[in-house]
Order: sequence, then structure tokens, then C-alpha cells
Amino acid sequence: VCDFAFADSDALFGYTEAKIGFVPALVSVFLAEQIGHYRAGELLISGEMISAKKADEFGLITGHMSGDSLDHWVAHEFAAKLIRENSAFSM
Repeated sequence: VCDFAFADSDALFGYTEAKIGFVPALVSVFLAEQIGHYRAGELLISGEMISAKKADEFGLITGHMSGDSLDHWVAHEFAAKLIRENSAFSM
């Protein structure tokens, strides 16, 4: 539950509660709002792990790239873009 979420390209995402007998009740509400009911159901019921690329395509994360590029881009370029293009009061 973040305004922006970035991941390393090698990251994996999953909601594996179904594999161990739990119901992901709380997270399901936020996940369905973020990526839609169909995709949320697919992830929650299957317990499947997905790649950062697929998480990006689903709208689960803002973007992905590898290693040092990610650190530099998020910490510098993305933050600078927000500051440059938006009201300082809003930021």
C-alpha cells in the first residue's frame, strides 16, 4: 500500500497464503483496488509467484529495473521529476 513502488527486475511477488492454509482477507481488499478483482483473485487463489515485469504489467508496482540503475533512478531521477513537475506544497 504505497504511492509508488519500484522493484529490482529480479524480484518476485506473490500472495502465498493459499499454499499454507490462510485466507488473505485484509490484503485482498487493497490488492483488488490496485490491480482489479480478476487479477487479484488469480494471484490470491493460485499462490503463484510473479516476476517484477508481470507485477509492473498488472499495475502492482510503478516500475522495475536492475540493481544500481534502480537505486539511481528512484532516488534521483524520479524524485527530481516529482519536485520539478509538481507543486512544492504538494510534495
